[in-house]
Amino acid sequence: MELLREIHKLSHPTYEIDGELHQWGIGGISHFLRFLGEPHLGYPIIHVAGTNGKGSVCCYIASALIQLGYKVGTYNSPHVNCYYERVKINGKNITPQYTQKFYLLYSSYIKQYPNSIRSYAEIFPALAFWYFKEENVDFGIIETGIGGLNDPTNVDCIKILTIITSLGLDHTELFGADMIRIIKEKTGICKPNIPLIIGNITKEWKDMLKSIIKDDVKLIDYSDYNFKFNEKEYDLSGAFIKQNLTIALLAIQYLNTSVGIFYDKGKIEFGFKNAGNIMNYHGRWETISETPKVIIDVCGNALGLKEIFCKLTSMLHIGRYGRLIVLLGVSSKRKLDILDLLPKDAFYYFTEAYSFISGEEICKISGKRGCVTKSVEDAIKIYLKEAKSDDLVFIGGSYWVAVEAYKHKSLFGKGSQIM
Repeated sequence: MELLREIHKLSHPTYEIDGELHQWGIGGISHFLRFLGEPHLGYPIIHVAGTNGKGSVCCYIASALIQLGYKVGTYNSPHVNCYYERVKINGKNITPQYTQKFYLLYSSYIKQYPNSIRSYAEIFPALAFWYFKEENVDFGIIETGIGGLNDPTNVDCIKILTIITSLGLDHTELFGADMIRIIKEKTGICKPNIPLIIGNITKEWKDMLKSIIKDDVKLIDYSDYNFKFNEKEYDLSGAFIKQNLTIALLAIQYLNTSVGIFYDKGKIEFGFKNAGNIMNYHGRWETISETPKVIIDVCGNALGLKEIFCKLTSMLHIGRYGRLIVLLGVSSKRKLDILDLLPKDAFYYFTEAYSFISGEEICKISGKRGCVTKSVEDAIKIYLKEAKSDDLVFIGGSYWVAVEAYKHKSLFGKGSQIM
């Protein structure tokens, strides 16, 4: 808890200097890691970037490696329950004992260099790198926070594989709508002679990517493979499940041929099918109630939500569900493009959570019929008064809306008034 108190004193991952917005970069964390004895150089790392799907891909790869008998450290963001779920070994959050030990090191460092660490987005990757070395992991699987080139996770480590799951316009407050700049940021995780696996990327984005990466980066394109998966058998599903599983399987196959990891098809399949449970992974197409069916997802960008809404519409038209209910919030005005994607055949609860846009504004701009509430909790309570057992409910639109829904998931328990 002492570490969390210190973290809350720090800035947002982006910060202002003389009125200009800056991204954190890797200088601060690199200096801190040198102070810690360069723990990030103690084990091989798989580095994953992308607009959507990177957390799930990390989860699938880690779960399979665990079933194959390896000790795997994972760093993911954002978190749903608490900060500490960002840092895990074999699916278990970092322990309080290690957190306290790290806090003492961090406090000592801050006394010597009070202005070197600006945000929690630098502290938590450092915590992960250090913890994984302390526990002698076999592999570290690291997810970028924003972009890649200047992300604090992109320190000079022993990378054996890089992955870019998808590409789209996101974090435009930092990168603008410049496709070239976005690709340069994402491909910034690449290293010479280290393969790069890419996911479902449009031809326009892919052509630009190929023109930017260096010739000594071996490209493995997901679209060149057609593995068969039965989506219903996997506990961690979602809009990009086939792509994510294909990328993860390609990663495991590459590790088998290049590093010589143990390979057992049955154990790999078990790891993939039970990845959400094994990794204790939340907030990514997660069902928090079966009756009615309630799904939450932390995705907040147009590329991901387009796929999510298509999947929801398909589920509705199968005939099992009577109505599609969407409890929606938008984190900022630059995200309003998601409103153009909203399904027509749905009833909406427009709300807000840590947002500068009210439910009233969202409702007005969207032009959709719905109820307006001040909080996610209120929206859930109002919905439950008229809920039906065959409803299909999606809660999301922004990371914060999904997190608030997860906090209040108990409302869908025995006390729910299902008509």
